[in-house]
Amino acid sequence: MVIDDNAQSLLARGRHPETKKQTKQKQQTMGTPLRFDMILPNGQPLRYGMAGARWNGTVEEVMAALAQQNNTTNNMNNNKISAAMSAQDLTDVTSAYATIRAKMPFLLNLPPDERAHLAHMGDKTVGILQPTRDFIAQFPEALPADFILAEFNKDCDLFAPLDASADASAAANQAIQDTRLALRSDLLYAILDIYACAKANNRGGRYQTYVDYMKAHFARPRKPKTPPTP
Repeated sequence: MVIDDNAQSLLARGRHPETKKQTKQKQQTMGTPLRFDMILPNGQPLRYGMAGARWNGTVEEVMAALAQQNNTTNNMNNNKISAAMSAQDLTDVTSAYATIRAKMPFLLNLPPDERAHLAHMGDKTVGILQPTRDFIAQFPEALPADFILAEFNKDCDLFAPLDASADASAAANQAIQDTRLALRSDLLYAILDIYACAKANNRGGRYQTYVDYMKAHFARPRKPKTPPTP
C-alpha cells in the first residue's frame, strides 16, 4: 500500500488524516476565516473597516456585527419621538406653570391619608349639584341659620372652571408622561444597541472601560443562598 508523505507523517505521530466531514465540523466550530477578496454570504464583498472585521477574524463575526448594525438602524428608524426643546422653551413652560399657580392661589396639597379617605362627589354624583342649588334658591327657608349659603354658592361657581382646568391639566400631564415614557424607551433601545456595538467591535480593548461599566450596570445581583433548614 502506497502512503503519501502527509499521511505517513500523521500516522507516525499516531494520528489519522482528517476526513472532509471532520474538516467541515472543525470549520463550523472555529468559524470560517476571513480572506481579503472574499464575498460574504449576504452577497457583499468584504471591505476594510466593515463591522466585525478584524485580523484573523471569521465570517460569522462579521455577519453577526452586520446583523446588529441592521437592528440598530431599524430601531433608530422606529423612534417614537423625535423632537427638540430649547432652553427658552423650557423657561416658557415653567413660566406657564408659575402663571397657573399665580392664577389659582387656592390650590391645595392634601396629605396622602386625607386624599385617600376624603368623601367627595364622583363623576356619577355631580348631577346632584344643580338641582340642589335650584332647590335652595327656591326654598331658602329650608336651611338652618348656621348654614353659610354664600360659601356654598361660591363653591358652586368655582366648580365648573376648576373642573375644566383640571381636565386640561390632566390631558396635558398624560401627554407629557406618555412622551417621557416613549423618549426613555427610545433611549434605552439606542443605548443597548450602542453597548452591543461596543462589545462586538472592542478591538484591543479600546472600548473596555465602557463595556465593563455597562456590564456591571446590567449585572443581576446574586440572591443570597438560604441555608438549609436543619
